[in-house]
Amino acid sequence: MFLLLLLLLPSMACRPLEYADPDQEGAVDGGAVDSGAADGGATDGGAADCPLGDVAPPADLPTDDWTPQVGLQAGDIEQIVVAHDGRTVWAGSAQNGLWRSDDGGESWDAAMVPITHTYGQMAVHRANPAIVAYSSGQGWISTDAGASFDAFGLPWTGTEQDVRGLVFDGDTLYAAELSGEVFRSDDLGVTWAALGSVPRPAAEKDAGHDTNPDLWLAVTDSGDLLAASSGNGLYRSTDRGESFSLVLPVSVFGGLLTVRGDTVAVAGGSSTATDVYQSTDGGATWTLRAHVDDRLTALHLDADGELVGTTATGWWSESGGLATIDGADADGRPFGAFMAIADTPDGTLLVGHRLGVLASTDGGATWSPRTEEMVDVDLINIGLHPACPSVVFTGTQCRSGLYMSTDYGGTFDRPPGAALHYTMATFGSPAAPSEIWSTADDVLWWSGDLGQTWTAMRPRSDGQGVHLHGLAVHPRDPATVLVGSVGSGDYADDGAHLYATHDRGATWKVLGGGLPDSEESFHAIHFVTADPDIVLLGTFPAGEGVIHKGGQGDGMFRSTDGGQTWEPVDQPAPSIEIIAECADTLYAATDLGALRSTDRGETWEVVLDSADGVKSVACHGDTVLAIATDLGVRRSDDRGESWADWSGSLQVTLGPINNQLGLGISPDGQVAYAAVPEQGFAMRAMQ
Repeated sequence: MFLLLLLLLPSMACRPLEYADPDQEGAVDGGAVDSGAADGGATDGGAADCPLGDVAPPADLPTDDWTPQVGLQAGDIEQIVVAHDGRTVWAGSAQNGLWRSDDGGESWDAAMVPITHTYGQMAVHRANPAIVAYSSGQGWISTDAGASFDAFGLPWTGTEQDVRGLVFDGDTLYAAELSGEVFRSDDLGVTWAALGSVPRPAAEKDAGHDTNPDLWLAVTDSGDLLAASSGNGLYRSTDRGESFSLVLPVSVFGGLLTVRGDTVAVAGGSSTATDVYQSTDGGATWTLRAHVDDRLTALHLDADGELVGTTATGWWSESGGLATIDGADADGRPFGAFMAIADTPDGTLLVGHRLGVLASTDGGATWSPRTEEMVDVDLINIGLHPACPSVVFTGTQCRSGLYMSTDYGGTFDRPPGAALHYTMATFGSPAAPSEIWSTADDVLWWSGDLGQTWTAMRPRSDGQGVHLHGLAVHPRDPATVLVGSVGSGDYADDGAHLYATHDRGATWKVLGGGLPDSEESFHAIHFVTADPDIVLLGTFPAGEGVIHKGGQGDGMFRSTDGGQTWEPVDQPAPSIEIIAECADTLYAATDLGALRSTDRGETWEVVLDSADGVKSVACHGDTVLAIATDLGVRRSDDRGESWADWSGSLQVTLGPINNQLGLGISPDGQVAYAAVPEQGFAMRAMQ
């Protein structure tokens, strides 16, 4: 039995990684991988053993209901703001959204942010900590403690708005656009007035900070508005932003700006040293307060007026100097990449890092995690490894990215060494069990050692960005991979394209004779196991902007020559999310329901109707699972002839911005998996 599930993400709200520039049919940026067999692999079509050996499924997993797995640790905290009430704490990450604590950082709840990037500054209302604003490029504001967010737009005349700086002064919210233009709203973001401006940041991304802290704002108790523009200096306005003057002409780090009362501190320097400047009169005059022999990644004035900060490996204080922060979490992952610092009224220091938040109640002598509830429930897809039954992947729409388990979902970890956020599809290679492929943003990732190290590659680099959705790995030739792109929306390709490599990414070419000239998504791609020259391609709506909702796809297409030429398939569904195959039977999750084909994709029939559309299907032998918001989870043990409710206590709902759900069955048929936004990952014994 060979099981291949294409569990793709039809709606995302994220920015892609940086575009590369490799020749479309030449060497791939990030390095081509060895075209020979990887360890444990095979290039002659023969099967290879899983390098993990035999792993037993969980013995106590119930068969009558779903069991949640809540140990998927979130993190990458790069901003921490303690509200004026001293109890409410907000934490933000460049890719993982926002979290809120109502007990001084002891426990956390995820905010339901519409877009999980915090590319700009986070601002918390002084009098009402339930009001928070953040930027993903687009500005967002919540007045209900993060339960919902409304977008706000600035009266800016540029081509693409990119909000960076945000700060509250009472009910007034100031915002700075990347261009340097500043705006003011006196009604919590409903209407805006254009104000003065400061120079565009000379450096748009500072080392050590992924939040692009290139233009941040601060307000003193006296109402002075300050703007730190990276590489340019610090600017001050005494007329509510109508005009600005340069008050500190040094190369500052935009994100290292802190205010307490009328005392202001800002830092600048190089990659190896930092100078900290201070003003005690709201920014009118400045003195050099401290020199640090390291690059600070965060700066904060604590309640006693002492300056504290973080470095990549630890923290710094005026009284104690530089210190490393050692330790590891319960799973043995070391702390590190410290990027945020704040303090609560009881003197507790909070530090943000790649695994969440650490706290110290003894002035930094010891540190302990404060991340038990800071878990990622933004999980929306499942990926399996056909040669390794115990391996399961689950991915997020935009938070922590890819998680991997080698023990049937009992424990998960984030694979090291790769920026695998915005995961769309992840597969193990059936012919080379040590290999894993994953599409994420504009990158195709490859691992030749079962997820320990990763190589990034892109199918083109002529200056045109791509946004990859579809992925299929050849069942017999591990060097052959197909990927499909999105043809419209932000960060899209110049039309939907199907890219092919036959040498593990060393070279690429575009396939597609007979495929439509489409602006949609080439979304679900599947090699037929018994005859891999037969390939199926399902399309899905590309949507608008960064959210792939609305509209419909262009149907399904079939190739009998390995993807060189295509013909449309006569089937009823315009939008195809996933194609799965078991026991010579194909199943498709579509906007009309679940479809079945018994003739290698030539003809299809609807076997399960769904008004909302089936979001995923999974199968093993004669058993099929389907998931939809109007149906919950349904199970068939006769190849779709009849269905029974198998939802149990699992509440099947969509997230605030996406319309995808994850479903899978381990290749040995032992365990079922589900990924549901806002609930996370769940599993259940099949028998």
